[in-house]
Formats: sequence, structure tokens, C-alpha cells
Amino acid sequence: MTEPSMPQFAFWEGSWVVTYVDDAGAAWEGANVVTQIEDGKAIEERFSLVQPDGELMTGRSVSVPVPGRGWCQTWVDNSGSYLDFVGGWNGTEMCLTRTTERDSAPLLQRMIWYAIEPDTFDWDWQSSTDDGATWQLNWRLAYQRVTS
Repeated sequence: MTEPSMPQFAFWEGSWVVTYVDDAGAAWEGANVVTQIEDGKAIEERFSLVQPDGELMTGRSVSVPVPGRGWCQTWVDNSGSYLDFVGGWNGTEMCLTRTTERDSAPLLQRMIWYAIEPDTFDWDWQSSTDDGATWQLNWRLAYQRVTS
């Protein structure tokens, strides 16, 4: 990973339509607005998605480049979740990871932003129960920039 800097997340800034497709092929859409905050020293994400049951999921994150540590992100949402990640840019992808537990066993989770183009990219949420030897795709979002 390279040393973190604000330009690495510039691709994410803007207003986005996000599309989620589940294993059965059902799709639903949401929105994500990502902006620089705190005099350009941090990035804030505001996410919303209407789930298949009609419930609205909302959440936000704040991401900060921390020299010597990488990108640090904190996520909170309307279900009461709190998640914290660290990671960085590897030249073609942004990858942030965290370690937690599920059923008293270690669980790694990661987010990967990839296939990055000016107006599109993909984002995967993955998990691993074998210390990162293999990864399970939990869900994928396709991002499309909103243009006026």
C-alpha cells in the first residue's frame, strides 16, 4: 500500500446511484453522496438504500488519511452498526479491512473499490473466516455517477 493521501479517494467524491443485485438477480437502487469535509482533510459519505422489504437503510462514514497507518474509516448506520476500517490504495484499488468476531471465531471483513473509471466503479463487501486465505463475496454495489 502507498502512503495515504486525499487524491487517492478523489474518484469516490460526488453523487452516485448505487445498484445492488442479489444472488437471485433481484436489483434495487440507492444513493451515495461523498464530499470532502473539515477543510479538505477528511471524506464524508452519506448512503441510503431502500431494501427489498421496503425498509430504508441509511448510514454514513468518515474517512481520513493517517500517515504511517493508512486510510482510516468509521461507519455508523440506522441499525446501530459501528464499523472501523483501515487500509489503502494499492495502485488500482482501494481496500479497507477490519477484524471482528462471529460466533466467537475471528472474522475478517473488507471493502474493495475497483474497476474505477471517471463515472463508474464497483464496490465489494467480502468476509473471510480463514485469516484472508479465501474471501466470500457478501454483496456488490455498482456505482454510476449522477450527472446534471
